[in-house]
Amino acid sequence: MRDLGVDQLYVDRASGKNANRPELRKMLAYVRQGDTVIVESISRFARNTRDLLNLVEQLTTKQVEFFPKRKPSTPPPPRENLC
Repeated sequence: MRDLGVDQLYVDRASGKNANRPELRKMLAYVRQGDTVIVESISRFARNTRDLLNLVEQLTTKQVEFFPKRKPSTPPPPRENLC
């Protein structure tokens, strides 16, 4: 992460199964307008869509960018839509 110009690093050792994690709470309290939150992967940041949307909404409200280093892969389109 340091190679991305990260100023502050927060690492949770606990599972991402809920949003009640100490380092996540510290990060959410620390970030300010114009900051960018970089996470290893969405699956490590939030375990379900509802938590992800809530967390991203909190960041967006503070005008903080969200960037996952590893993005989820998308399934290929149905064969009838291929060109």
